[in-house]
Amino acid sequence: MGSLLEQNPEFALPDSNQQAVDVTNPAVIDWIMGIIDKIVDIFPDSDTFHIGADEFIDFRQIEKYPYLVEKTRGKYGNKASGLEFYYDYVNKLTEHLQKKGKQVRIWNDGFLRKDLQSLVPLNKNVEICYWTNWDKGMAEVKEWLTKGYTLINFCDNDLYYVLGEEAGYSYPTAEKLEREGKIQKFSGQQYLNQEEMKAVRGTYFSIWADNAAVKAVSEILDDLSKVLPEFMKIYGENDE
Repeated sequence: MGSLLEQNPEFALPDSNQQAVDVTNPAVIDWIMGIIDKIVDIFPDSDTFHIGADEFIDFRQIEKYPYLVEKTRGKYGNKASGLEFYYDYVNKLTEHLQKKGKQVRIWNDGFLRKDLQSLVPLNKNVEICYWTNWDKGMAEVKEWLTKGYTLINFCDNDLYYVLGEEAGYSYPTAEKLEREGKIQKFSGQQYLNQEEMKAVRGTYFSIWADNAAVKAVSEILDDLSKVLPEFMKIYGENDE
């Protein structure tokens, strides 16, 4: 998003160092929908569209975004948390994509938070890619289930292969997965029972190119050839 906003600085959310779009601006939403439409045209056979929607702002410090808070409370009233425009933005993108026949996915960390409740509800039809629970303000897995959402497990504790081992991650190994991997386990040592697992579509093993230069493709494939068989042994029956 930062790269896009370098070319379109007028669409940036004030106070965000040009890293987030101004979700209060209808022209911004039209701009993003135009980009989405172009992507949909490139991949016409895909029935799923992941819009991300995570790391929009520092959710723990909403006071650092006075423009967003002021605009939000001007529309939704003084009880608004400041995230209502953000929820509405995600809902609009979701509805737009649903009309094109796409199942929409988002990351979990900005929604249903314990510390920032939105007066605008999140669309119930999005699939929640639950990847992390590092921040105490994030909603727990069972909160999503209580609200009736479908989950996909992206457990960052066990299933994140981050090039360069950035952000404190270490490369997953077959030995670690054999020892710690569990199909019912979500980030932050959260576990679901068999009945709760019915709301989970599957499990993902993620590869992130945070520092793409540290390994050649052949090295990455060699690493994966060792760890993915163990992944499939543990998660295969619930893998989409």
